[in-house]
Amino acid sequence: MISTRLRVGACLSALAVAATVIAASPAGATTHNPCKLLKVSEIEATLEQSSAPAKPGIVTPVSKSCSWELTAEQGKPGGGVHTTLMTTGGDIAFNVNSKRPGSVLVPSLGKAYYSTVTSFSGELHILKGKTLMTVQIVYVSLGGPKVDPSLIQDEAMQLAKVAKKRF
Repeated sequence: MISTRLRVGACLSALAVAATVIAASPAGATTHNPCKLLKVSEIEATLEQSSAPAKPGIVTPVSKSCSWELTAEQGKPGGGVHTTLMTTGGDIAFNVNSKRPGSVLVPSLGKAYYSTVTSFSGELHILKGKTLMTVQIVYVSLGGPKVDPSLIQDEAMQLAKVAKKRF
């Protein structure tokens, strides 16, 4: 009888501690889920085009990714927004890749840089501790309108600012 009461008491104590920890978590708590970094409404407001819901992407022991498909409209081609959280080696990737040609440091976002691989995509990378967050925009223009690379950079920066709040 005593051992049953002790177990019940220990269980209730553990639940109380867990509830306190959960309740004490700040509203802007960080996430390890790249699909929770951005909302469809935030993507649509920033890019001024429709977005499909988040779709989880590749998960490896090193990183997780997520994507949102963009609809061609407002004179812009379709494409996608992609977020990645690299939880292992993010600091090393940041230190190497931020020094590559075409990478531009963005001190207004902390330890961050912008890079572009093609004329139709751009990526903003932010390092927090050893975790690297990437927000990428890709427009797929198949003979249709092209998006100015400076607009892609501006849009990636705006989305990264939003995502950083949850990172």
